[in-house]
Amino acid sequence: MTADAAALSVIPSDKGLEVRGNGDQRLDVRFDGRRIWSLVPARDGQVTGPSEYFVPWPKLLRPRLDGVVELVVEGPDEAMRVDCGEVSFGNGEGRVALLDDTGQPLTVDKGNRLERSFATLGKADKEVLLDGVERTLDVLDDYGLPGFLAFGCLLGAVREGTLIGHDNDADVSYLSRATHPFDVILESLRLERHFQELGWTTRRMWAAYFKAYPPRAAGEEVAIDVFGAFRHGEQLYMLPNVRAPFAETRLTPVSTVTLEGRTVRAPADPPALLAATYGPGWQVPDPTFKFRPPGITKRTLGGWMRGARRGQRYWEDTYRVRAAAAEVEPSAFARWVAGREPRGSLVDVGCGVGQDSLFFAGQGFTVLGCDYAVTGLEQAEDHAHRLGLSSATFQRLNLYDVRQVLVRGALLARSAAPTAVYARSLVDALDDHGRRNLLRLSRTVLAGSRGRLYLEFAPAPPQAAPSDANLHRADPDDVVAGLTAYGFEVEHREEQVGLAAKRGATVCRIVARMSGRPSS
Repeated sequence: MTADAAALSVIPSDKGLEVRGNGDQRLDVRFDGRRIWSLVPARDGQVTGPSEYFVPWPKLLRPRLDGVVELVVEGPDEAMRVDCGEVSFGNGEGRVALLDDTGQPLTVDKGNRLERSFATLGKADKEVLLDGVERTLDVLDDYGLPGFLAFGCLLGAVREGTLIGHDNDADVSYLSRATHPFDVILESLRLERHFQELGWTTRRMWAAYFKAYPPRAAGEEVAIDVFGAFRHGEQLYMLPNVRAPFAETRLTPVSTVTLEGRTVRAPADPPALLAATYGPGWQVPDPTFKFRPPGITKRTLGGWMRGARRGQRYWEDTYRVRAAAAEVEPSAFARWVAGREPRGSLVDVGCGVGQDSLFFAGQGFTVLGCDYAVTGLEQAEDHAHRLGLSSATFQRLNLYDVRQVLVRGALLARSAAPTAVYARSLVDALDDHGRRNLLRLSRTVLAGSRGRLYLEFAPAPPQAAPSDANLHRADPDDVVAGLTAYGFEVEHREEQVGLAAKRGATVCRIVARMSGRPSS
């Protein structure tokens, strides 16, 4: 179905939207009158012709598009509106329902996740959220750190005095006493422990950024993002993505702003901090806004506080989308490894939802499953609990963070003494940096036992172009060269069709023993 208004036309399908015109302006997608998603065709889509774009539905939204909905797409100009009428998706049965488990409406946020936005909150829910913000600021103040509203909460307070309707998280920041990044990290860790001692639940995100959950007698948990800010040299750094020449007097002593009728602590100069955070256009509402910090900001804050997280959102979303159809049967590779590896302690790197880890545990191995994506690990832990397999445990591991790799490897080598490392469909999901860290981890873990590393991956020559930016087909000769450089001796190598469940796919299997004689 096509509808035209001014220079804009839209054709919806199960896969996405074909848009003609209006490539650089925001478009809001409305289902049954409610804004579901905002996009910029030229940024979020693929060019298919002159002023023509195909914009795929967000990954987490696509599986929910099953049924009929009244679809409207409109630009910032009220005259630019496309009414597509009743559109049928999937089987076309019933209405498209974008609701969470409690029946509350969901929208696509700036990270392309399905979340409940502030526009859907009633007065009572807003009061609970703002109570959490004020309690967080009180704890910071009592701890001796000047805390203030930041990011979306500050933006909404200064611009309209309200929470921004399309936003969905509550943000506060504080000015650190320290100036050296290492001391800032230690301070944040001590601060997090202080929250925990007061009965709060916390979740560490970055080295100087954590989520705090105020204790409540009942009801849904409220998460408050607590970001560290500090001066280093002539620059102010505020996690997760602000770096700017900024005088401390623009942050402290704190001032106040009004948010939803409440007086809440704010930086000394709110407009100046908002300009440093969002740029000069901060006063204009933009549901499609995405942070695009300069490369130096990403490299500096990432190196100090975060470590690289290439593709993390892709894998988190992948396991979230596939939760209902998660694999429970072990792979052919796992059965093959179990048939030749003596029972001992095994590390399953890139374990996904844990089906192979749980199989190994059932076969008598003590297993640690590691993965990048928390959503996969949560499913793995749930499966282990239901099966009563206490010999399988799971931990998050970021193979793009060399510090985490070195620490995790050393702890495993000392405490668990693994005799095998297993990695299926991982080599081809990592870039060169991640592959080196996989080998670095395996060398550290297996140095004491002189154990084996088992790899299975989809091979491809170096010149082959990947079909997905998050997949990196590996040349087996390069993998063998890397193994040799890290002190492994290849015992087995084969490449053929039919080794994996996916029909017609060529798979490479490599078994390498740790020799302890790295060539570099």
